[in-house]
Amino acid sequence: MNNPWRLTGTVALLILLSAPAYAELATIKHGKWSSDQKESKHDFKCPSNQVLVGRKHSGDENADTHYLCATVFQKETLKTFNETKQNVNTWIYATCPEPKVLTGRGRSGDEEEPYWIYCSEVRDVWGHALVPTSTSDQEVKESDHEAVCGKDQVLAGMRLSGDENGQTFYNCAELY
Repeated sequence: MNNPWRLTGTVALLILLSAPAYAELATIKHGKWSSDQKESKHDFKCPSNQVLVGRKHSGDENADTHYLCATVFQKETLKTFNETKQNVNTWIYATCPEPKVLTGRGRSGDEEEPYWIYCSEVRDVWGHALVPTSTSDQEVKESDHEAVCGKDQVLAGMRLSGDENGQTFYNCAELY
């Protein structure tokens, strides 16, 4: 016996399955600035399931650095996965391998010493990694700055250039 509702349901399912997927921009909710982190000796990671969205620093390598972390939403709070630690030589632009974004940073020594970054994937409710899409760059003086990514953006990369009198570059990205 042919049921017209079964045929209608089958057709509707086929249409849904053949429809192209589209990426939705993730919403970013900022948390609070971190406690003091001595720039020349720290190892900072955002709390679980959060990503970096900002950094501020005043002074030289003996002064404090602070980080701003955020939660990523896309229908619900998203989680971070597959954290890796990546060593970075001084003066090199530090970026996470796609599809990862920055979730932490550390340093041991002055501007001549390498530093490291922590990178993680952010996954949507279906378990797919969100893809960072570069949207903006900021250039600031290292010894006196507060850099925060724009609305619904996260830190995707950074580069220190010189000592505290040099420039620091940040790259922000949206997550889809």
